[in-house]
Amino acid sequence: MVPYPYQIYFLLAIIISIYAFRLIRGALGEKFSESRLFFGPVLYCVLVAISFVGATQSEMYIAFIDSLLGIWLGIVFSGNVKVFRKSGVLYYRRSLVVITLWTTFFSIKLIQLLYGLGSFFDLIPSILLTVLTGMIVGEALRIFYKYRKFQSGKSLDFTS
Repeated sequence: MVPYPYQIYFLLAIIISIYAFRLIRGALGEKFSESRLFFGPVLYCVLVAISFVGATQSEMYIAFIDSLLGIWLGIVFSGNVKVFRKSGVLYYRRSLVVITLWTTFFSIKLIQLLYGLGSFFDLIPSILLTVLTGMIVGEALRIFYKYRKFQSGKSLDFTS
């Protein structure tokens, strides 16, 4: 199916708006709350799960393994995640690279689903999308760990 030009422009406008929103929010940081910290990763997991509707059992197995790998990577390599105070309010900032890559591969997957562009290369964005979603979950767990450590009085800063 060949899309009409206005459909492409509308889709591009949505994708650019999502990029702008995520990058601005990522650069400035988000107010810390436990619900806010985990709402985003849960939403990302739901969006990725929806993108796998109609996948084969082996693709679902690969996605599960990839997400576990991503969680591990997110916990281990989330050193650039920041938790900070601004005007007495606690904020956190996730990795802009992970946010940008996730949005890119989700956009690719969305275009593939909307326009029926399935091929061998459909698997590559799917794998990367599940790994990146796992990394976002891992980053959230790392931020929560830093927050709990700070709350228990074991550390006076968020650098560990």
